[in-house]
Amino acid sequence: DRMVLPIMQGRLKGKKWIAGSYADSCWLGCYENDYQRLLSNEIKGGGVVFDIGANVGFYTLLASELVGGKGQVFAFEPLPRNLHFLNKHLKLI
Repeated sequence: DRMVLPIMQGRLKGKKWIAGSYADSCWLGCYENDYQRLLSNEIKGGGVVFDIGANVGFYTLLASELVGGKGQVFAFEPLPRNLHFLNKHLKLI
C-alpha cells in the first residue's frame, strides 16, 4: 500500500492524502493555488457542488470542506484507477 500523508498547507491542511495518487503538490497543499482560492471564494457553506471528472478527489475534498456539514458534494469519475483513489481519499476524511 501507499503511504498516507497529512496535507501540509492550505484549506485542506491536516487532511490525509495518499502519496503517489496524483501530483505531489496535492499533499504539499499547493496544487493549483489560484484555482483553490477561486473555489474558496465561490463555494459557500451549505452549498451543493458537482465535481464532474473528479480525478482522485483533491477538489472533491476541498469542496467538501467548503460546503461543510450542511452542504453536499457529488463526485463523478469514470476512470477505474482514479475512482479507486477517490474512494480511498473519501474514506480518509
